[in-house]
Amino acid sequence: MDIKKNVLGEKHPSYATILGNLGLLYEAQGKYKEAEEFYNKALDIEKNVHGEKHPSYAAILACLGSIYDDQGKYKEAEEFYNKALDIEKNVHGEKHPSYATILNNLGSLYKDQGKYKEAEEFYNNASDIKKNVLGEKHPNYAATLGNIGTLYETQGKYKEAEEFFK
Repeated sequence: MDIKKNVLGEKHPSYATILGNLGLLYEAQGKYKEAEEFYNKALDIEKNVHGEKHPSYAAILACLGSIYDDQGKYKEAEEFYNKALDIEKNVHGEKHPSYATILNNLGSLYKDQGKYKEAEEFYNNASDIKKNVLGEKHPNYAATLGNIGTLYETQGKYKEAEEFFK
């Protein structure tokens, strides 16, 4: 981080990437306040460099959505995910893996809230996109199938869950 800061400056997108990575690190440790600070700094840089319609900006919005979901701040999480989804839709379209990833995140958000029908819809849409674009052997497709399996397991639908875990 210090090298990027000293060589490229604090307003460079590469510096924002480092800040985002630190946000991910702190999020993984459950240090949400610190993660949020790093994500917001990265978001400001991306906004100033690329604008609010760039995929890098959307990626950080999705990261913020994730930490709010982790904390049970579902309304905030949904707002950030939907902003990121709109950007991805406008930039890449509705058949892009990045769009599918945010659909998957929304599926997890709804699962966390017990909104299983909505979660299933988002997971299935993400799964269809990943299957069509990445193929059935791609790990991202498999991860989404695992999420659907977990959704069914959470509901006690063990036979259905098993099919997705195989």
